[in-house]
Amino acid sequence: MLMNKIEFWLMNNPVRAFIQKFEARKLRQMSDLKEGKIILEIGCGQGVGTQLIKKYFKPQRIQAIDLDPKMIQRAKRRIKDSHVYFEVGDASQLRFKDNSFDGIFDFGIIHHIPQLARLPERALSSCQTRW
Repeated sequence: MLMNKIEFWLMNNPVRAFIQKFEARKLRQMSDLKEGKIILEIGCGQGVGTQLIKKYFKPQRIQAIDLDPKMIQRAKRRIKDSHVYFEVGDASQLRFKDNSFDGIFDFGIIHHIPQLARLPERALSSCQTRW
C-alpha cells in the first residue's frame, strides 16, 4: 500500500474535491492555455482533478498518471472517456518524450515526490507551454 489510511482518506474526501474545484477555476482564470491541447496530469488520484481539467480546459487528450495502482483503478471507474488515458506512473521518472504535452497539471502532490529539486526540470521538459 503506497498511502496510509489517513492519506487515502484525505485524498478521497469531498473537502479535497471542493478545494480542487476552486484551484481549477483559478488556474483557468490565470492561464492562457487554449482548448484542444494535450495535457499531462501527475498524481491524478481518483480522477477528480482530471474531471476538472476536462471541464475547465477542454483538452483534446489527457494523460493522467498516479503512483498508486489503487487510485488508477478508482479513476478509471470514475471517468470513462476515450480521450482520457490513466496509467500507473512516477512523476519523477516520466516516460514521455520532451514536448509531448501542452500543459502539465498537479493538484497538490508535488511535495510527495522524492527528488523534488530535480522534478521541475524533468517534468517541464515534457511541456511546450510553461505558465
